[in-house]
Amino acid sequence: MKKAIALLLSLSMISALAGCKKKSEETTKKTKKTTETEVTETETEESETETEATSEDTEPSESESSSEPETKPGTGLKDFKLSSDFIVRNDQKNLEYEFVSTDRAFAVPTSDGRFGMIRKEASKIQFSDAEIEAHNQLWNTLESQSAELNYVLDGQYDTLRPQLVSSIKDGSFSTDTHLNGAIWVYRADTDIFSYAIHQEIYSASLNNNSVISHTYRASDGMEYFFEDVVTDRAGFADFFEKFFSSSKADEYEKGYAKDFAKDLRNENEKIEFVISYDAIYLINTKLANPHFFKIPAMYAADYLDVSIFGSTPEYYALEADAYNSITW
Repeated sequence: MKKAIALLLSLSMISALAGCKKKSEETTKKTKKTTETEVTETETEESETETEATSEDTEPSESESSSEPETKPGTGLKDFKLSSDFIVRNDQKNLEYEFVSTDRAFAVPTSDGRFGMIRKEASKIQFSDAEIEAHNQLWNTLESQSAELNYVLDGQYDTLRPQLVSSIKDGSFSTDTHLNGAIWVYRADTDIFSYAIHQEIYSASLNNNSVISHTYRASDGMEYFFEDVVTDRAGFADFFEKFFSSSKADEYEKGYAKDFAKDLRNENEKIEFVISYDAIYLINTKLANPHFFKIPAMYAADYLDVSIFGSTPEYYALEADAYNSITW
């Protein structure tokens, strides 16, 4: 009996030891497998990181891709050299101003139940009290010009109003009459104030458009004339024609520019112009609708007084040129 019990105990111990060994082997295999999996995942992540880093290095940066414009020789901005004399300086402050409008209107009923109308609208630049005190001479000049614009439009209004009434009475009325004096400001800071006055008369018998431009030094109200800004008129005329003939502008624009280049070469021809921070705008006033040409100062610096350009306030606006681009 004792032998039988001893044999059973021995078998139980052997079975228990065998079970523990098997469990230990399974645990070891499982741990090894998990470790191998983690190592594989780590290696994969490192590989992806290296791939991303390589990709970033090979792709050109924004500055590198924009340094060479994609234009073909003879058809783009590669034909023109940027001047190193042009310096951008954020050393100005914006002038505080707003537009005030003076309106007049008169309407008469027509025989068919409509109304015939004449309307006059004249814009005026209004400075803040602080700007009037700081730039008094400039303010007085602007006030004088606004008064003159309003006076001219009032005279035209008083002339055309009886004609409107007469046309309604005799049944010849067809179109309302509009008189508009708009002011477009291109630059207004503590250095330069440049703007254009667009005067328009539209009626059944009239369709007149005219533009008068002025550019002043803000500190003392001294006016800049075309010869003050363009230092080499003949060279500038050649540059102007080349700039537009090789641009992406449409054929109408190129045709207007070719005709306008003749005016630039004529020393006796008065040129209307305004300036922004980066360019001079030339105005062709001989067309039915006055046309503006933008010439970037950074390309035409050899023919301009570049000290007039480049000084900007902290916030300012720029417009695209004939290439639909802003070179700045």
